[in-house]
Amino acid sequence: MKWGFVGPTLVFLIAFNIFPLFYSIFLSFTDAQMGSEDKKKNIGGENYGKVLNLVEDEYYQDNLDEYNDYQTKLKKAEISILNLEPNSDEYSDLKTQIADYKKIEKPPLYEENEYLNSLRVTTLFVFLAVSIELILGFFGAMALRDRYKFPLKPMIIIALLVPMLLSPAVMGLFWSNMLSQDTGVINLIISKITGTSTTDLAQNNMAWNAHWKFASILLVDVWMWTPLMMLICMAGLNSIPNYIYEAAEIDRASPWTIFRRITLPMSAPLIMLAVLLRITDAVKQFDLVMTLSNANESSTATVSTMIYKKIMKQFQVGEGSAYAIVVLVIIIAIATVFTRYIDKIQNRD
Repeated sequence: MKWGFVGPTLVFLIAFNIFPLFYSIFLSFTDAQMGSEDKKKNIGGENYGKVLNLVEDEYYQDNLDEYNDYQTKLKKAEISILNLEPNSDEYSDLKTQIADYKKIEKPPLYEENEYLNSLRVTTLFVFLAVSIELILGFFGAMALRDRYKFPLKPMIIIALLVPMLLSPAVMGLFWSNMLSQDTGVINLIISKITGTSTTDLAQNNMAWNAHWKFASILLVDVWMWTPLMMLICMAGLNSIPNYIYEAAEIDRASPWTIFRRITLPMSAPLIMLAVLLRITDAVKQFDLVMTLSNANESSTATVSTMIYKKIMKQFQVGEGSAYAIVVLVIIIAIATVFTRYIDKIQNRD
């Protein structure tokens, strides 16, 4: 009888979680390509070598070879032009070629290992987003916890929770329109306040200027997920018995002492859980990047968008699977560290 209840859940788990995971691991050791009818060939750890920069990236190497070829032509042209008459047509043509060769730049470093760039972007995004959300969420929870009663408090909490209840893709499109260089409401408001024309503001627009795209994605993520951090922190703060605060007040403990010795330590397990949930979710950031930017922007290329680009645009299923497995290992490592730390805090208490 018990298998009648557990069986369907196990089948669902195997079909939608366990099987795709093991199949992705299998693909990561092959040269599988999307749309190719060729049989998948086992190439060992070559895909993982590309992830760890042990194997040269073919895309970067092709660009580097082309750049080196132009540098060779440039040197030959600079030597040849010394033997020509300055007023001749051949001298003029060769001088133009030299100018064109000098305009060719070396491939950017991020193309040498696209994965390392995406890891840097993702790490910076996760650190900034989670840190800001933790600070805002915790102090918001401090202001709205059960110890303080004031009118309209339930309505304020509900209003603050609305952003996290909406779809990230929809919110990305919504903010993309708000940040639009032509019709965006933010540009219009800034224009009214500063007296600057919307045309001038468009040159520094957050949604379109490459320097501001990362900041705009960070802004939207903080706006959406700070309420989740606040909600979990509020649960941790409300779990602290009031008699502990009453005893501290009788002993004339200062507010800072109460916060440092009671509030923070006793709410720490749930706070760390909130941080863990946000880290694992922020590492997978995809929706906002695709709606506010795109997969080709190096400044906003998170790991998820890079894997999407590898599989859906370059059709390298095997290589993309290897990248995804490495991300999975990193997330498991982070989760293990956090869960052990949470257990240590609870056992200490």
